[in-house]
Parts: sequence; C-alpha cells; structure tokens
Amino acid sequence: MYPGGTIAPVIDLLDGAGIVTVCTRHEQGAGYAALAAARIFGKPQVVVVSSGPGVTNVVTAVADAYFDAAPLIVFTGQVGTGDMRGDRPVRQRGFQEVDTVALMAPQDADYRAFITQLHARMRQAGSKAALIGGIGPKTHAAGIVLLALVAIAIAGLLVRAIATGEWAGGLFLVGFAALFTWQIGGFVLRNRPQAYTFDHLPEALLP
Repeated sequence: MYPGGTIAPVIDLLDGAGIVTVCTRHEQGAGYAALAAARIFGKPQVVVVSSGPGVTNVVTAVADAYFDAAPLIVFTGQVGTGDMRGDRPVRQRGFQEVDTVALMAPQDADYRAFITQLHARMRQAGSKAALIGGIGPKTHAAGIVLLALVAIAIAGLLVRAIATGEWAGGLFLVGFAALFTWQIGGFVLRNRPQAYTFDHLPEALLP
C-alpha cells in the first residue's frame, strides 16, 4: 500500500484491526508487489492507494492483472461527490479529483466495437493495409529460440541434480521451468504473429 489523505481512514482501520500492511515507495510498486504475490501464491492480493495520482499510478498494475487474469483487489481513495467537477466549466478542480470509477470501468465492449468498426470502415474505404496481429515474426522466432535454450539448460541441470542427489535443487528447477513456461511461453503463444483480412478479424485479437 501507499498512504494518502483520502485513503487514510481505511489504513487506520487496518492498523487498528491488527492487519499487517507493507508500505512501498510508490503506488506502482505497491501494485506490482501485490500482483507478484498473486501470481506466486495463486490467491487474491490487496493493494491500497489514495485518490488522484495514487489511482493513475496503479493503473498499469491493474491492466497487467486484467490481461494476465491475476487475482488483484484494489482499494482506492476518492474525493467526495461534491468536490467533483459536476457542471463547472472546467475539466476538474484538481488532480486529486480524477474520476476513479470512470478510469477503472470495463472497456471491453466499447473497445471491441471500436476495433470492429474501424476495420469495417477501412474495408469500405478500400484500404490495402497489411493486417498483422501479435508480435513481429523475428521477435516471435527469438522467443521460441530462447524457450528452447532455457529448456535445454534446465533439462541438463535437472539431470545433474538427480544424478548427484540434489533433490532441493531439482525441485527448484522444476518450479522455475513451470513459472518460466507460464510467463514467457504463454506470452509467446498468445502473441504469435498472424495475418488476417478485413472480413475475418480473429477473435483472439479482440478484447
């Protein structure tokens, strides 16, 4: 967590209840610390930040958790409704008045419709653009090579660990291999390059 005025009452309640909190040096650090714990333990983790810049700083970790389906719970501060812009002829009264609800609202349906409509309009305009999803072919190939090299290295080390009876080291290698395959292998698989047409937009590329 990272403290701030609008979230202070919640932090006071946590301390009063004897709940142990970890104060980081930045909201993004707090978000990624909770995200890492969620991935390691496979259980929901909580991050607590203040309003305004506290919320905007943790958005990257929230997006990462969303795309990787990591169980992350975020408590944020928010100024009172009366302090929001309302019908005033200004964008907002101050940076602390960032609309947290709007910022965190699901974007799937509207973004999906936007992408679909954009492709339809490009097709109607006779666009000759090359449509390619995922990472570039060279980057994808490099990722495959990296996975193969790491697999060979870990296999060799695992054989040596078993041969010498180093069971703790062997278990570590198995765990590392599983984590590496899940993180890097999953990324390479999800982002493999694929060409498509305006008439056949791949479901995998849509949110």
